[in-house]
Amino acid sequence: MRLLAQYSLICFILFSVTSCVRIKKWTKKTFPQATELNDYQSQIKKYRGTVKLYEFFQTKAQFDVIWLSDDVREAYSEMHCRKHGKTGEDEGNVLKRQLERNNFYISFYVLCLRNSTIGKKKSKWSVYLDVDGKKTTVKDVEQVDLPPEYQELFGKKFNKFKTPVLVKFNISDRDGNFVLNPNSKNLKLVFNSPGLEGSIEWELDREGRVVKRSINKK
Repeated sequence: MRLLAQYSLICFILFSVTSCVRIKKWTKKTFPQATELNDYQSQIKKYRGTVKLYEFFQTKAQFDVIWLSDDVREAYSEMHCRKHGKTGEDEGNVLKRQLERNNFYISFYVLCLRNSTIGKKKSKWSVYLDVDGKKTTVKDVEQVDLPPEYQELFGKKFNKFKTPVLVKFNISDRDGNFVLNPNSKNLKLVFNSPGLEGSIEWELDREGRVVKRSINKK
């Protein structure tokens, strides 16, 4: 009886797999599929992260972040130009304008749950930057309509239940010293409330590129 049950199970699995393959082939043949393009996920993966903070079993806050580094802005530029059919000089101009923004600000796109928004006058949550232990206050937090290219880069993290904001920090401090420089080893974006704290931390190489990303919670 046991052997019969095992045999039946194997037959069922084989039948299911075969049926799925046939359905998949029929679907692709009947409904021609769109061409899948490079989505740049591997290129920007280290610059993206999620902080999720709990109190017991309740989610108190969640922040999905993309650091708008040169690598990320380059990915955006290529996606944008591909979408609009821009090539040659036009493509170069788009990339130049994107990279020039990093000459003035260190910027992040952040998706916030509606109960944990940042940037408003009475927001429970605040955000600051920590580079090698030196803290920098935020310059501006602006609610935005997230460009389609960044919606794609966020993937499933982007949805109608989250509010996208652009978070910007000045590139230099009051004394004119660069917040990020070739000697910087660690950059941390910190989210803080009166009772909870979470951060995304990036370890940097001499070129300012990410070696490792980690999530910290308190």
